[in-house]
Amino acid sequence: MHQKRPERSQEDHDSLKFALDRHGLRLLERDAEDLHREPLFSNARTIWSHAGRRVSLMERLKISIALEDGPKTILELENLTRILDVTGSICALACENLLRLDLHSQRLGPGTLVLGP
Repeated sequence: MHQKRPERSQEDHDSLKFALDRHGLRLLERDAEDLHREPLFSNARTIWSHAGRRVSLMERLKISIALEDGPKTILELENLTRILDVTGSICALACENLLRLDLHSQRLGPGTLVLGP
């Protein structure tokens, strides 16, 4: 995280723009105040604490099947999948960019909405 925007040469700027455009992406710039805004900051810290956690193939399949009909809350996924630590599994999969979570509206918990990739 930078305190200010990194200085880029024109060549670096052009290369970055080309790569982003080629993949249909855009640069998302946030300042420190925005990154530390709650509940986003606490949610991100909690989710990233599960990075690298092993999620079994069976857990991955249960979550994937449960989300086939659309987004579900963590509580709904817990009831549908019967995974012991469904929150930990969901967070680990989110770190792998396999799931998306609504992190902005409330603290991570049973009511958090989980969406497919």
